[in-house]
Amino acid sequence: MTGRSGKAERPRKRLYSVVEAAEYLGRTPWAIREMIWKKKFPAVRDGRRILLDVEDLDRWIEANKVVRTDDEIFELEPALASAWAHAIQARFSWLRRA
Repeated sequence: MTGRSGKAERPRKRLYSVVEAAEYLGRTPWAIREMIWKKKFPAVRDGRRILLDVEDLDRWIEANKVVRTDDEIFELEPALASAWAHAIQARFSWLRRA
């Protein structure tokens, strides 16, 4: 393949290491390993190396997208605010004891 500059382009890489997949998904390498362990997407084993197919990563992204309407967002916000307030009160309850 040739690009705009006329130079040959490298083909897009298909298999990513755990570290590369983590960067691609914006996660940590340990989170990626856990996702593999929980079978959220398949892994390719090459001896001791664990590789991930970028197409499987893209399918996982598409399968886990959430689309909400404005009405659903407005219904959710009071519940989130209440949950956050409760969590903060529980976390800092020692401040009130003084």
